[in-house]
Amino acid sequence: MSSADTADRSPATHAERLSDAPFVRFIGTPDGDALAAIGVLARTLDQPFQARLDRLATVSDDFDDVTVTVGTSGGDITLTDRPIASTALSIANELSNEPLGPAITTLGLAGVSASERAIEPTVERLETAFDRRPGIGVPTNGPIDGLAHSTLIHAPFSGDTEAVAELLGSVEDDLDDATRTTIASLVSMSVLENPETRASHRIERLLHPLVAPAGPFATIAGYGDVLDGLARVAPGDGLALALGRSEPQEALECWRAYATTVHGAIDDCALERHPGCVVARLPAGSNAVLEPVARLIREFQSPEPVVLAVSGDSIVVTGTDGTAPAESLDHALESTTPATPMTTTNGYTRVGVADPDPVVTAFTGAI
Repeated sequence: MSSADTADRSPATHAERLSDAPFVRFIGTPDGDALAAIGVLARTLDQPFQARLDRLATVSDDFDDVTVTVGTSGGDITLTDRPIASTALSIANELSNEPLGPAITTLGLAGVSASERAIEPTVERLETAFDRRPGIGVPTNGPIDGLAHSTLIHAPFSGDTEAVAELLGSVEDDLDDATRTTIASLVSMSVLENPETRASHRIERLLHPLVAPAGPFATIAGYGDVLDGLARVAPGDGLALALGRSEPQEALECWRAYATTVHGAIDDCALERHPGCVVARLPAGSNAVLEPVARLIREFQSPEPVVLAVSGDSIVVTGTDGTAPAESLDHALESTTPATPMTTTNGYTRVGVADPDPVVTAFTGAI
């Protein structure tokens, strides 16, 4: 890798650098936005490439090839502004001699959805005809399976297909718009039972979805949910999906297992409310899903703006706009375990410590 100042590079400049590279190495953070961005760029390149997802990856200077870091810094090309998948689409458009295919565009939009940012500006920029329909944004055509395993929301029925079936009643996979609207209304009423949370705003990610006629899954939001899940718990399978080298059914099986873990961790966790913060103590073995668990608790369960999730020796903090949980965590670490590195990705700050209890105590005092 050659050292380079990568600040303020335009998509055209990045595209020129990539097109001249004999070999490209992608290193991305384990989340759906970064995964989709890698897929978009890799599927547009003519050059050979290597890709991996790694939260703590280091970039070697031993290579003369071009390294692209996605979601983290240190590469010849650094892509960190969210949604990264939207930037990747712009670069891919410069790389390609013809309009991007619908499969690549759909992948990029799924990454934007996974980034937790508004997808509409990207759709408008692409001037692509993606239609919205009533209902819920799940990857499957079956609403019961899709809703039970969606990690875009957490509700009393999440993770439980029987509970979803009881809520929805007898529905077929081939739904009309009236039935889709009824399902969306039932889901909304179930999620909005607690008025202290931010559920009324965050449930919008699930409702009135963009359809994905050129993608492997039914909706853009559902596609993004699958990408995010695989990036976190099965990065190799996630890369295969983003590169178009795996069967959708295999990805869905992995997504279902991931969703079951996420919702199970929430159901089994112990919540402690403090001024300005909720602490979620998760079961052992939940390290890989700390970010989605913290997000769902922040959006659908917490009356406070900041959530700290802890499992084993791992801690993740996140907050709503206007909060600074990373600074409070940094202060907590300084007073308990100094010189402990933190990583911040897409609004989630993670740290590993031998004994999390003193850090949690110091954090709740600092927040």
